[in-house]
Amino acid sequence: ENNRVVNVEVSLDVVSGQPAYASLVLGGTAVRPLDYELLTASLVEIPTGSTSVFVMLEIIDDLLDEDPETVLLTLANPMNAVLGMPNPHTLTISDDDAPPTISFQVETQKVPEGAGGAEVVVQLSAPSGKEISLPFTVSGDAVPGECEGCDYNLVTLSPLVIPPGQPAAVIEVDIVVDTDYEEPDETVIFSMGTPVNATRVTPYVHTLTITEVP
Repeated sequence: ENNRVVNVEVSLDVVSGQPAYASLVLGGTAVRPLDYELLTASLVEIPTGSTSVFVMLEIIDDLLDEDPETVLLTLANPMNAVLGMPNPHTLTISDDDAPPTISFQVETQKVPEGAGGAEVVVQLSAPSGKEISLPFTVSGDAVPGECEGCDYNLVTLSPLVIPPGQPAAVIEVDIVVDTDYEEPDETVIFSMGTPVNATRVTPYVHTLTITEVP
């Protein structure tokens, strides 16, 4: 997938004594003009005495890592000819962009116990045309749950999903306020697993420190 011109031949089986015409209908999973553009007319004309012409398309490099896409070229409404086979013609645009990298935005952060919540930002090096799934594990000496003496609750559960086109996502954490006693600062450690449709880079471990509010 890069900016280049592709020629698709439209042909007659025999030479005709009059010009032949057909409408060109475009479809498929590729999006015009984001993925391609038609450089010739949508009314295809094969001149008298000729047996073929070329339809020209420009393939646009969109810099997104994505699945292969198709352009479906269908001839319709012929004049001075009848439609033969094959019709339609499928043009497949193969992707040549590497998957984006994924990491935590920062390696550490501190949140006071009374903050109510925290966000752990996960970022991509570039948006992707694919959905990205990131499994993660949680450790540390802070206690999860809703029990008395617990320190936090995870709002966002593993795996974290980043939709196509989005550059980042957040893991949301509820911080539990414990007013019964004073305790030392505690940590919640997030560790990335192996992502789907992205490549993990550092920092892939994030330490959230919950600081005590006397």
